Amino acid sequence: MSKIKLMPCPKCGGQPKCPAFAVSPWEVFVWCSECGYEGDIGENEIIARHLWNKECEKHKELNKDDEN
Repeated sequence: MSKIKLMPCPKCGGQPKCPAFAVSPWEVFVWCSECGYEGDIGENEIIARHLWNKECEKHKELNKDDEN
């Protein structure tokens, strides 16, 4: 199974890291190694990666709207 490629941090453009565990092995999130921003918690690494990239896309769209 190939891993989902992570987009750069939506806050600073830094390098994301995964997995990180919140409290238990089924509470996984992605975090930025440069600014410390933490993505939403998922039930596993795949979900955490999807949530991170979804946040990145959302942030990208918001910035695009601000430019217009």
